[in-house]
Amino acid sequence: MEEKSNDLILEDIEDTEDDHLDKYQPSIFDQLPDEILIKILSYVSETDLAQKICLVSKRFYQLAMDASLWTDIRLPRDKTMEFQECSLLLSRSPMLQKLRMRERSDSNELAVLALEVCPMMRTLELIYCSKLKTDFFETLADRHSCLKELNLWGSGLEQHHLGEYAFSLSSLTRINLFDCRGVDDDGLVELATKCTRIQSINIKEITQVGDRGVEVLIDQQKEHLKSLELDGESLSAQAYLKLRLCLRLTVLDVSFAENMDGEALAAVLSLTELKVLTIKRGKMLTDSDFVLAFSTGKLNCLTSLDLSECSGIGDDGLISIAMSCSKLKRFDLNWCWELTDRGVGVVVERCPDLESLGLTGIVKLSSNPMVPMLKQLPNLVYLDLQQCPNINDDIMRDMVRAKPTLTVINYYGESFVFQSD
Repeated sequence: MEEKSNDLILEDIEDTEDDHLDKYQPSIFDQLPDEILIKILSYVSETDLAQKICLVSKRFYQLAMDASLWTDIRLPRDKTMEFQECSLLLSRSPMLQKLRMRERSDSNELAVLALEVCPMMRTLELIYCSKLKTDFFETLADRHSCLKELNLWGSGLEQHHLGEYAFSLSSLTRINLFDCRGVDDDGLVELATKCTRIQSINIKEITQVGDRGVEVLIDQQKEHLKSLELDGESLSAQAYLKLRLCLRLTVLDVSFAENMDGEALAAVLSLTELKVLTIKRGKMLTDSDFVLAFSTGKLNCLTSLDLSECSGIGDDGLISIAMSCSKLKRFDLNWCWELTDRGVGVVVERCPDLESLGLTGIVKLSSNPMVPMLKQLPNLVYLDLQQCPNINDDIMRDMVRAKPTLTVINYYGESFVFQSD
């Protein structure tokens, strides 16, 4: 189900629309009690509540502003909604549970206000926002032990904040620090030590985090971690060996896995609960590494696998994967240029549940596996064939005509979709 929250653009949520509201013509809805109407309005987006419903009548204005309807708010960018409007909205939303902001220069001030006036808030999301300041962490420590999810994607904090105020984040279970400036080994160590139950953490695009931070994180949180997203640029093969301790992991995403070797890959594949696995740019991994690691057949739960830029994998490794991971729904092999029709053909035969298949840059691939693909992959809806020079557009058009729900991406990145005559 899609989230009903949308960016808000509040033109005027003050009760100053008397002339307009007096013209309202009563309807059958006026006979319903407030409780029923509020339940109906709970399916309306916050944008429509503010811009439409509250202008219907005085009664609907009061109902639209009921605090129970404002539990999930997404504030728009700076120029769309001024600070005063945002402050007023937050002050009127004491039952707020989730607050999201994107590209706001006043995000620290608004986040502090939300922590002060919204005691039920469990999720705070600040994407590409201004750097968090000391008063945010102080307020969080004083007011908000119930905050469970913090997303600072592309935002920042001072170098010392994570270490100094890690105790204020002790209640968090989900933390997203993707491309977050000011995070290093010291801060991650403090965070891993002070937080009691981290279930999900994203520390991708943070090159200041190396073996020490990741190893302490695993040692401290191995009993709880279910989702772990890492930047492998500063990690050695030794750090990956620790991953075998995280027996509850269902999602593992490693970018720039340039130092991952065969032993490290085997450690990763010992995690039998994995459902989603991403290993990008594993330049040290050879075809025999993949054959050996996947021959154990332990990854029965795996539904999504991304091995993009693992250029050492060949047909034998791919066949081993296809034989072991028959439940895959998404499989990305972009820029694995040693693969040929033989390996891809076995994937088509052995992975009947595939919905998305990424084959960008597989230059040796011909159109031969395309022929049986539509029949053997009935659920396929997305096929990426960018930079595959041996598959022409006519074949792609025929595939789309035969399967109207399929989208195929051609050599130049153009989409082929079904178009009725």
